[in-house]
Amino acid sequence: MKKRVILCCLVTVLIGVAGCDASTGTAAERKAAYAELTGIQEKLEKAGGGARVDFTATLDGIGPSGGWEGVSQVRFAEPSWDTTYAKMISKGDDSPVVSARRLHLGNADYYTSQALKPADGRPWYQASETILLWGNQLANPQLNVADIVTWLPAFARADESIAAESKIGDHEYRISCDKGSRVCPTQLGSRLDDYFNVISSMTLHAVLNADGLLQKLEVEAYLSYQEPPGGTPTGNPAFHPADSYRATATFTLSQFGTVPRITAPAAGDISRSDRVDVKRS
Repeated sequence: MKKRVILCCLVTVLIGVAGCDASTGTAAERKAAYAELTGIQEKLEKAGGGARVDFTATLDGIGPSGGWEGVSQVRFAEPSWDTTYAKMISKGDDSPVVSARRLHLGNADYYTSQALKPADGRPWYQASETILLWGNQLANPQLNVADIVTWLPAFARADESIAAESKIGDHEYRISCDKGSRVCPTQLGSRLDDYFNVISSMTLHAVLNADGLLQKLEVEAYLSYQEPPGGTPTGNPAFHPADSYRATATFTLSQFGTVPRITAPAAGDISRSDRVDVKRS
């Protein structure tokens, strides 16, 4: 009888120890997932500071829509980028598909394109000073749907529980959120906020390499506009979509540590015209 009691006690102790080990391991895994997921943007900033980012992106809904394809050389610390759009697509009108190059530095954006020419014939125009007469408002690259830095801050909003739940493989995460949740931001910090004031849902699928560097990011977000209490419109009253829009983007990163030298065009090359239009043959 004594032997049976001792054996039962021993089994109980061993089970307890095993349970503690499993619990500790789970806690460690949760902390590791949290550190890896929320550190995505910081890792990119510290890993030489730059990378090549190939992208495709769309903004689709009932009405005017847009699409963008190309490649960016991105400097993540104090974000700036040199983007070549192989295609800028305006859907819902008769605008031609065009290509362009964009330099983003601080709050300034400069564009040049063989298809888009200012009236004074200078090769570059500044987006804040010159009106783009190509395409619809939701095809404007200034919306930043196709810029990876628009979406990166969402990772830092995750808590330990969300990070653990979103891990779907080694160095792979899928975060989904709905309006009002911790991860879904109320604003994206781009000109999308002029047109949409609600992020109904958002899904981010991130694949990292063994060093924790982001290799691929897939984004899907549903955006809409809701009249605020009191009926005072927010953002750009010129165009608030009545229906929900779907933003998608796929980014593939490579050449980490390649820090681009991005400088503004020479002042004499920047247009002083108030508008830029499609070049007519």
